[in-house]
Amino acid sequence: MANKGSTKTLLAVGGWNHGNERFTQMLDTGDAGIRKWAQNSIAFCKKHGFDGLDIDWEYPAKTTVDTSPQEDYYRFQRMMEITREEVDKHPGFLLTVAVGISDDKIYFQDGNNPSYDVVHLTQHVDMVNLMSYDVHGHWEDKTGHQMPAHIKRDDDRLGMTFKLPVNFAQ
Repeated sequence: MANKGSTKTLLAVGGWNHGNERFTQMLDTGDAGIRKWAQNSIAFCKKHGFDGLDIDWEYPAKTTVDTSPQEDYYRFQRMMEITREEVDKHPGFLLTVAVGISDDKIYFQDGNNPSYDVVHLTQHVDMVNLMSYDVHGHWEDKTGHQMPAHIKRDDDRLGMTFKLPVNFAQ
């Protein structure tokens, strides 16, 4: 384990190309299977000198590379609870998550579950990494700043609008 204040290295599990299917299959094994997955992931990290585990599931309860069923919204929450329990057995070991920031990932819409329960998730991880790089990308015909230096009230090029709280600029 690295010293406090030093650089931390984490093993990221998932990513866009990983898809949903393997996460969903692991969740199908129930609590015992999830616990075994968490234990194996932590053991691998520790064996190879990682300081923590980063979960990068893009995206529970959504269709991306493949489809994650709607119940994965709730099953992902259970996965994070169990993984946190296992991480807590290893003082100083980190559990983080990378998440999408579009509305459909955090709000119920049109009868569909989001990917993340924000409050629940933040109670079970040490840090949340926001994938702000997905605000703009190759699918657009214009470039866009991921984190502009100045407030832009609306950005509807992706068919959605991101609005900052009114008092943010004050």
